[in-house]
Amino acid sequence: DELWGLNLTKPTCEEEFEVLPPSGGLTTLPGESFFFAMKSTEECQPQVSINSNDGRSIAIIDSTTGVKGETWKQVELSFNRQVSAGKFGLLTGFIGCGNTTWDIATPWSTHFNRVLPSLTQADVSTSKSTDISIELEIEGDGSRTVELFVEGPLSRVATIQESAVIQEGSSITLTVEPNGLLTPGMLARGEVIIVDDLGKVERVDVEVTGEAIAGTADVIRTFRDPASLTLIVCLLVALWVVLGIEKKQKIIPLQPVAVSSVDDFLNPTNALFSAPQEDPFNRQE
Repeated sequence: DELWGLNLTKPTCEEEFEVLPPSGGLTTLPGESFFFAMKSTEECQPQVSINSNDGRSIAIIDSTTGVKGETWKQVELSFNRQVSAGKFGLLTGFIGCGNTTWDIATPWSTHFNRVLPSLTQADVSTSKSTDISIELEIEGDGSRTVELFVEGPLSRVATIQESAVIQEGSSITLTVEPNGLLTPGMLARGEVIIVDDLGKVERVDVEVTGEAIAGTADVIRTFRDPASLTLIVCLLVALWVVLGIEKKQKIIPLQPVAVSSVDDFLNPTNALFSAPQEDPFNRQE
C-alpha cells in the first residue's frame, strides 16, 4: 500500500501589519498634515479608506509609500480639504496592507495654535513670595483661551492663574509661596498643565531652586550638573593619588661586625663589645 501525505500551508501566516494612530487623537493646526505609524514583516503598500464626520477624507501624501521591517515607519497623511480652527469630530474607516486590515476610529480636532514643550528654571526665595514669568513657545498664528493647573511636587508651594488667553509671545505667571516647605538648595519640579476648550492637553516643565541668599542657587545647580560632578570626582582622585605616594626610605648600610675567634662567631654579642672602639675625642692619625 502506498502512503499519502497532505501538507497544508498558508503563505500569509508570517505576515503581520500594524498601525498606530496619533496618541490621544489627531490634533492639528488648519491645513496641517499628520502621521500614522506603521510596520509590516512583509513588504506592502498601505491602502487607506478613512472619512471624517464632516465629509472629508484622508489619504497618504506619497501614494507610492511602502512599509517593510520591524521598525515603525511614520507615514504622512492629510485631509482632502481644510477646515477652520475650533472644529472637532471623529475619523472612521480602515487601513490595510497586504492581507491585513485594521479598523480605525479616532477623534480629530483643529486648533488655533499649540504650545511646544519647554523647561523653565528659576531661583526663588525660601522666606518670601516669588513670581516666575514663564515664556511660552507657541506655534500658530491664532489665539485661544485655556485653563491652567500645576501638578507634581511643585504644586505644594506654587499657584497659577486659573485661565489665560495665549498666542505667539504670551507668558504666564507662576507664584511660589515657600510656606516653610522650601529650604535653601531644595529643588522642586512640576508641570504647568494647559487645557483648551477642545480638551487638548499640553505641558510645560518647571524647576525651582530655593535660595536664602541671592545667587547661591547657581552654585548648588552647578554641583548637580553631571559634567561638573565628573570633573570634581576626577580632581579628587588625582589629589588622592598624589598625596598617597609614599616617600622612598633611605637605605642605611650595616656596619660589619669584627669577629676575631670562633667564640665571637658563635656569640656575636661578645664581638660587638670586643671590637675596638674609636675615641672621637682622642683620634689617632
